[in-house]
Amino acid sequence: MSETKHFVRFFFPGVFMPEETVQEVSDCDPKNVTAPERCFAFEFFERTYGEVAGEVLKGDVRNKSGRYYVAGMRYALADLEREFPTERVLISNMKNNGWPELVRCNTGNWQPLRPGDVLLDEFSR
Repeated sequence: MSETKHFVRFFFPGVFMPEETVQEVSDCDPKNVTAPERCFAFEFFERTYGEVAGEVLKGDVRNKSGRYYVAGMRYALADLEREFPTERVLISNMKNNGWPELVRCNTGNWQPLRPGDVLLDEFSR
């Protein structure tokens, strides 16, 4: 017998990579999520669990959503070059990785805004 469970993964600023925590949820509706303090984004995914000979087996991550950014500002390359001309590494990363937009998160860090990602509360400049 198998069972599919739904999870939310919360992202927090880290030194080199985002820190993360995972919690089981009853549904994947972003309106039902309360982001913890210092969380800049979250995403949903599911896993199937089964039991074989008394051992619980955990399946691969499936149906991963885009990231839901808690709050921030959206930047295209021209915006970034105009407002942050000294951020050469960030501008170079955006160009070299082909990121059409970045989001400056509520926590001050920058993340690429990828297809399927959602900015829940967009600050205006």
